[in-house]
Amino acid sequence: MQGPWKLFFAFLKEFDYDQSLEMHADSEMRLPWCSHNQIWALPVYVIREVLNVFHLEYIEELELNMLSWDLLKLLQLAPYLAQMRNLRKLLLAYIFKIVFMIGNRTTDREEKCFRNFISQFSKLKCLQHLSMNGMYFLRDRLKQVLGCLMTPLETLSITYCSISQSDLNDFSGCPKLFQLKLLDMKGVRLKALDLMPLQVLLENVADTLQSLDLKVCRMKDSHLAVLIPALSKCSQLAKVSFYDNDFSMHNLRNLLQHTANMIKMNVEQYPAPMECYAELGYISTERFTQLCAEQGDRLRAIRQPTYISFATNMCPRCEEHCVYGQGFRLCRCQQR
Repeated sequence: MQGPWKLFFAFLKEFDYDQSLEMHADSEMRLPWCSHNQIWALPVYVIREVLNVFHLEYIEELELNMLSWDLLKLLQLAPYLAQMRNLRKLLLAYIFKIVFMIGNRTTDREEKCFRNFISQFSKLKCLQHLSMNGMYFLRDRLKQVLGCLMTPLETLSITYCSISQSDLNDFSGCPKLFQLKLLDMKGVRLKALDLMPLQVLLENVADTLQSLDLKVCRMKDSHLAVLIPALSKCSQLAKVSFYDNDFSMHNLRNLLQHTANMIKMNVEQYPAPMECYAELGYISTERFTQLCAEQGDRLRAIRQPTYISFATNMCPRCEEHCVYGQGFRLCRCQQR
């Protein structure tokens, strides 16, 4: 073990954790090397040594940003995760593919690791908030993850992951999702999927859902048409984001009409209509400002939105967005 870490562990073992935990019994338990129980890309042995010191049953929130881990490394922490019986909030981010040099061993080893991880994950009986960002292994396995839930979730974030039609189908058949207040699926490519299961889920959470994030899902008009009837029933919605999807002016107007009576809405983020784009995907700034102003004025004729904005897709040259809202911001290319 390296010198600095050895000294750190020696300090931890001398610290009076019983007293510390009692002092913070009504608040969040914070791990000493970071705030809010965030663990960013530390070596596995370091995390295990630290967790060996703590009373894991006191941990209520845990955030693991692994950056370059694979499922095999995550599995080494799974037994500790299972002991966090009061864990309410879990964020897992950036688990990459296990790579072996020998034939089919990759798939077999990965499947074994996943089954072992699920067996420990299923012991989290108090989980209410689950976030999985950049977890490559979720594809075709979401049913197993959702099937482990012991209590209804309040928030679910599945972001920048690849999911299959089978995964999406499981959304509509999981009662543990029917009390969601937040659903975040940004970066999940939905272009090739049938969104009827997502429509069913939105109908089931119509009385509870407060925040919906579908940024960068690459949806088309046909996908939006499927979702609009369910969205119109979500009476508690306060925040929606549809940035980086491809909607026409007609369908965007239809969406705004169906959400016009949502009096609790305070943040609305919509994509610029496809009619704003010229050849090769470049934005026509004049058309952009004109169409977005028309959409905003049409909505204001029905209610006064707190914050509404429209954003273009990422510029292919400078990789920035043009945004029309409370102010007007052009990408760097358009500012020249």
